[in-house]
Amino acid sequence: MPIDGFREFRRITGAWPPLARDVVVALAAMGLSICARSVIDLFVTGAVPFALTFPAIIAAGLLAGARAGILATIGCQLLVWYFVLPPQHSFLMRTPGDAVSLVLTTIAQLVAVWAISAYRTSSIKLRAESQHRVEILSLALKEIDHRTKNNFQVAASLLMSQAGTTENGGAAEELRLAASRLMSIASTYKNLALHSATLSSVLLHEHLREICNQLREGMLPSTIELAFSSDTILTSAEIAVTIGLIVNEWITNAAKHAFPDNIGRITVSVTEVGGTISITVTDDGAGMIRPDVKGRGANLTVMLARSIYADAEIVQQDGTCCTLTLAAAKKRG
Repeated sequence: MPIDGFREFRRITGAWPPLARDVVVALAAMGLSICARSVIDLFVTGAVPFALTFPAIIAAGLLAGARAGILATIGCQLLVWYFVLPPQHSFLMRTPGDAVSLVLTTIAQLVAVWAISAYRTSSIKLRAESQHRVEILSLALKEIDHRTKNNFQVAASLLMSQAGTTENGGAAEELRLAASRLMSIASTYKNLALHSATLSSVLLHEHLREICNQLREGMLPSTIELAFSSDTILTSAEIAVTIGLIVNEWITNAAKHAFPDNIGRITVSVTEVGGTISITVTDDGAGMIRPDVKGRGANLTVMLARSIYADAEIVQQDGTCCTLTLAAAKKRG
């Protein structure tokens, strides 16, 4: 019986007194033995008198432990002695051989109970130790993720501080972009879905929402609106980081180049339809040819998209629409 069966049985009978639980299990095992014996006697009366008691005794030992197994052994053996061994319905022994058989099978059954109980105890102990190790590793992973995120945030803060003291405008802007990218990566650790089997999945919609919030609070003027909507999507941390960097790049370039008067709206939409993830970043800006369409920003987003087998497309008409499409077959990495 699997260890999970032990745990479920212990959960159901946890409020019972231990002795009462063991007696109930032993009686159930005896009932199982009686049923098996009744079926056999329909065809061959008295055949294999002791063999059918072993499964019942083993089941009792697995479910409730040594005491239940011993009680089941005593009960089953008394039943066989009284009802099966000749002369039936009597505790007399017809031959010394019957007495020897009864004693030897009882000893064998007790040895089986001991072995089953030892296995049960070691299995429960091993399961508890494994669960304890899993809990420790989970806490350690959370702590590592927390510290990693903090390190990214410290590095980003240092870059922003340096940007504030740098007189060269171009250098200051590059420092701010680098800080923004670091914060995009850092937000991944906050949104790790630790309930996943591999402890490496990310709630993509939460990850991108946090990136938008960071850009809205730290970079965009109040006159530029940033709207976000998304389906609930779970993907690998590697994919989420890359998508976050691409979205960060598109929003940053839109904020820098799409609105000459610093007035407008940027919309981020994330959907998953028919096994395909689609991320769009649109703006209602001037529609001018921007650096992110043909320059270094385009090269970066194309490179990032290729790394996750995604397609990136930028269309300029009544503003700019940037689209990233990721096939479901590739989204798990």
